[in-house]
Amino acid sequence: MEGNNRQQRPASQLIAQERLLPQNISPETCSTKRKKTGCSMFSVCFVDIPASNVTQDPIVKPPTRQSHVNNPDTSERIIRLENTELQVLSAGAKRSNNTPLPGQPGHSNTKKDTRGDQDGRNKLNQGSSQNQNQDQKIKFLINVPMWVPLLDNNRTQEQIQLQLVQNLLTLLEGTGFKEEDKEHLEDVAIIIGLNGKDSPELRKQLSMLMNMKEKTVLKFKKISFTWGPKGDIKYEDSINKKKDTPYTDIREYLKDHEETKQLVRELRGQDPDALIYFSCIDADTVSFNQVYSSYLEIVRKHCNTHSGIPPTVMSTGYEFPEGDFKKPSQVDRMTRIQTAKHFPLGTYYPEPNFCVLLLKGEDTLTESFLGKGKTMESPKCIKKVKDRDEFIAVFTADNPIITSVPARCKVNKDGLTTAQSHYNPRVWATSANIHGEIKSKLKGRGSSGKTRGFLMELLTCPDEEFENKCKELPVVKDDAFQKLCEAAAEVREYRKKVREDESRQAESRAKQPEM
Repeated sequence: MEGNNRQQRPASQLIAQERLLPQNISPETCSTKRKKTGCSMFSVCFVDIPASNVTQDPIVKPPTRQSHVNNPDTSERIIRLENTELQVLSAGAKRSNNTPLPGQPGHSNTKKDTRGDQDGRNKLNQGSSQNQNQDQKIKFLINVPMWVPLLDNNRTQEQIQLQLVQNLLTLLEGTGFKEEDKEHLEDVAIIIGLNGKDSPELRKQLSMLMNMKEKTVLKFKKISFTWGPKGDIKYEDSINKKKDTPYTDIREYLKDHEETKQLVRELRGQDPDALIYFSCIDADTVSFNQVYSSYLEIVRKHCNTHSGIPPTVMSTGYEFPEGDFKKPSQVDRMTRIQTAKHFPLGTYYPEPNFCVLLLKGEDTLTESFLGKGKTMESPKCIKKVKDRDEFIAVFTADNPIITSVPARCKVNKDGLTTAQSHYNPRVWATSANIHGEIKSKLKGRGSSGKTRGFLMELLTCPDEEFENKCKELPVVKDDAFQKLCEAAAEVREYRKKVREDESRQAESRAKQPEM
């Protein structure tokens, strides 16, 4: 799960949560595309915003040589950048005033690798090519690990069944797509992995749940398994005997199960060239918020503007329901989006909602969730996926998934952040290199922490020191370094706007008479 605080929580929390109305958020796509060559560096391509909105004095100057080509999907133009050397303005320079406030989308700023198509080898084993067309099917295999509670005096077998599998299926039918896209429910399949810590009581409970019948129009399968020293997933921390939930092993077990592969084969059916996305979702989803309509639009637009090439990895993030935690979740998500405008692999793609494109002809995700530790499945997987011949990552401001609030989640004194919020400089700095894009020059014990400290200063230093902080970073000055500095500049401006918004609201509250 994302960090160490997200838990596999009982889906029984879902019934008590209010289903939220979908948010009408205009799309913002931020991508990186890489074609495998002898060099690992990216070239860069931005989708330019209209000239009337272009900031005259950005902190990071654009490269000096540019040429324009028409963007076939919008009125914008793609700027091809031929010089990616970082050029920093003098201290105190400002960025665009169009940086959105919490919960608001920003302007489009899509990056594209301009070198990838030069040799004419455009066909991908991802299941796409330059001949991509609007009629190509886009489908989703939804992967949901579902923790199962034991029976007690407050929960009958039927109540648990209603609150687990049936509730999730009903929720997906009702909130997965816009009304006009409901026909695409036939292009979705869902695999549910009922699981828990191994015990005789749990195995009996799982057996009963597997025998129950659900009512749904969806293609779906459910499997059951246990984890622990005697479970289907053999797991016990050999160092301290701590029996934490093995999130990575659970995702891996579910991914590689034969029932998952069978669902993918059914999705391919008569559409062998269909784009199939492996969609990771958590069982504590409160509303799908029409997210799959958003994903359909993201893929179509991206194919139109990127020579028929679809995103490899995509996410719209998640938010919490209305209440004290909603705004902090919006601030967290928007910080990720501002980062990904310039540095798509410089932020965390959350396990409650991210998709990976299956390779053509494969019946499941070929890359693994496994790695050191039992959490952070997403970056472990993406670090392997990014080695594909073509790789594009997008994190957009379209409709997010709405999830329940984890029991251990607490809002900090500022009222804006939680422990995992990317508005927090430490979390932002950690995620900036979560996919291994930044090459630190520091070596030896403690080097990771020291590098993170330097990255944190990109957000916390005074404006007049930002230029020098970029230059002083102990990292290789490559393309990832440039993207990092551009992303930091964007996030700094977003943080200023959040603080200004908070100050205005505080002043407004102070002026209101006491009741």
